[in-house]
Amino acid sequence: MPITARLAAAIKRYEARHRPEVTHGELLISEHGRPYRRYGIDAMMDRLQRRVGFRVHVHAFRHTFAIVATKLG
Repeated sequence: MPITARLAAAIKRYEARHRPEVTHGELLISEHGRPYRRYGIDAMMDRLQRRVGFRVHVHAFRHTFAIVATKLG
């Protein structure tokens, strides 16, 4: 999926500042040094939901990104 230049820059900042040095190719790495899998992502969304006080789902992020990217061309 193509991404915007702004998102690409944010990903590069994350990789440089926060992502642990591991040999995995996946972007999101857990505190245990392993890539997040489905249940890890679900747990992350549950924690986020408790913090913000409304339902959060991974697909909603994907959907919102697609809408915004389409509007921006």
